[in-house]
Amino acid sequence: MLFSLLFQFSFASNELNFHWQGKRQNFPKGTLFLWEQNGEPGWHQYQKNKTRFIHQAPSKLSNQNDALWIKIPIEHVGGLNDIFIDIPNSHINRAQAYYLNQKDEVMDSTHVFGDHIAFIERPVLFPEFIFPLNDPDIKYILLYLDKRNEPFFTSVQWLNQKNLETRKTEYYLLSGILLGILLAAFIINIYIVLNAKNVLNFLYTFFLGLSLIYTLSDFGYLHWIINYNSHWIIDIIRPLSLSIAFPIYLFFFLNTVSFQEYFPKWAKRIRTYGWVWLMYVFVASSISPWLYDHSYKYYSLAISLAFQQLTLLIVIISSIFTLRKKDYYAIPFLITCSLFLVTHLQYLAHRFGYVDDTVIQQHFVPIMLSMDCLIMGGIVALRFIEFIQKNKALEFALLNKDKELGARIADIQLKELSRISQLLHNHIGMELIGLKNNIEQSKNDIPESIHQTLSNQTSALIEDVRNTAHFLSPQVLRKFGLAHCVHLFVKEISKSQQIKHHVEVTPQCNDIPTNIQLVVLLIIQECLNNTIKHAQASEIQLQCFVENSYMYITYQDNGVGLKNNHEKTDGIGILQITEMIHVCNGLCHIEGKAGEGFQLNAEIPIEQ
Repeated sequence: MLFSLLFQFSFASNELNFHWQGKRQNFPKGTLFLWEQNGEPGWHQYQKNKTRFIHQAPSKLSNQNDALWIKIPIEHVGGLNDIFIDIPNSHINRAQAYYLNQKDEVMDSTHVFGDHIAFIERPVLFPEFIFPLNDPDIKYILLYLDKRNEPFFTSVQWLNQKNLETRKTEYYLLSGILLGILLAAFIINIYIVLNAKNVLNFLYTFFLGLSLIYTLSDFGYLHWIINYNSHWIIDIIRPLSLSIAFPIYLFFFLNTVSFQEYFPKWAKRIRTYGWVWLMYVFVASSISPWLYDHSYKYYSLAISLAFQQLTLLIVIISSIFTLRKKDYYAIPFLITCSLFLVTHLQYLAHRFGYVDDTVIQQHFVPIMLSMDCLIMGGIVALRFIEFIQKNKALEFALLNKDKELGARIADIQLKELSRISQLLHNHIGMELIGLKNNIEQSKNDIPESIHQTLSNQTSALIEDVRNTAHFLSPQVLRKFGLAHCVHLFVKEISKSQQIKHHVEVTPQCNDIPTNIQLVVLLIIQECLNNTIKHAQASEIQLQCFVENSYMYITYQDNGVGLKNNHEKTDGIGILQITEMIHVCNGLCHIEGKAGEGFQLNAEIPIEQ
């Protein structure tokens, strides 16, 4: 369809048109034209060939091996009050203007400027080609335009100061909006790429980058930025960026929809087609500098345009088949393809003069490209939301698994502690009582002092085993609560060791889960063991309370403290305390400088 329209348009209208204050008209009466083969800018070239000028305006500018001269009479288009001639095509290789008087003599001229010349050489520093007419003696303006062997269409616009300022405002406003949209989308996508490293996000990043480059080049800003004071030839960047963007768009499509899941063979063929296209683009662009003055550039771009149209056809057909499989991600691609098709049709209409050469019509491609980028950005955003939701669901599942595992471990701990408590009480305790009875029966067979010592030690050991069994019993915790057990245990230990104690355990501590109560008891037991065995303390202070779903423990003695940092981190008792707290996802802080006693501050979340 597009090729048919291209064929009809190419024979129906012109690639060169004249506009008076934004409205399309015929060229002024007396305007002359000349195609000069191998022509170079210069007054002597005009003098040599001026008899060959004709009145018929050329209908075709593209793929010409000649430079175009246009001689326009001034008196037929109005006065010279702030009048300008504008060539809105931003990508002419070389241009020059001569201002002629009534005798066809040169009054003034501009430098040669264009895409291949430093930007600073332009008479008006603007991406379009603007020639001021401010001398009443000027009767003709002679324009030299060189864009050989390339697609070339343009208009010659006659503007006053107000028209020019309006056009500049529209130009800067439109380019600012489009570049702002693309740049914002690019920055946001960089954030998404850093958080969700997948192929889809990388492809969209490449597509956005290429769209940014194309838009900068299409508006002429790339020449302004790179070639302000230099003479580099960079006009290949614009078609190259668009040619690479289309296979990236194709890969983006294949990685978004489920087409390759339902049609794997066709998906493989389409992917191969995309890689073949990329190879063609890179090969064609690599050899183009050596064939710059030949029609190779024109035909390579025509082939690229055919590839673009074929890609749109492939994506449309594939989207329809995918949509029939209830994959609704195909809908945005049908919309983007429709926008691309509209862009191609508009390109043809603009090229052959069916629409006025306004700023919007001139830069319609980056407008549609930005809209496509926004739609593709919506796809990426939806995919990113799905990625976040899947991650949250996975985290929630893992959290539930952790809770389930923690509950099982706590249950095992309770059962094991209950078994140990029963073992101590029913077996070891009974064995110790039997041992004490044997000692009493052997009272007459051993010396009195030894008997008394063994009897006292055995009684103390029986009492310790009884207390420990009582201490480790989950049934006791459930029956009497944490506060009672802590008070009882500390009281018994302090009494036997003659240590002053101050214990404060709030009633809320009785309501925390039993496994956390057991951990608290074990921590307190280990702290008391440390005090009894190493601290040589005379007083201890213990405080336990619940606040904001956390169990807080503060333990302090007035003993010798910790001798060095190694004892603080490497001591077995200290390691056991910290390990128990960390298993419960808690935090602890230990202080104990030599001679200043020992202090433990711990917090354990109640909801494990």
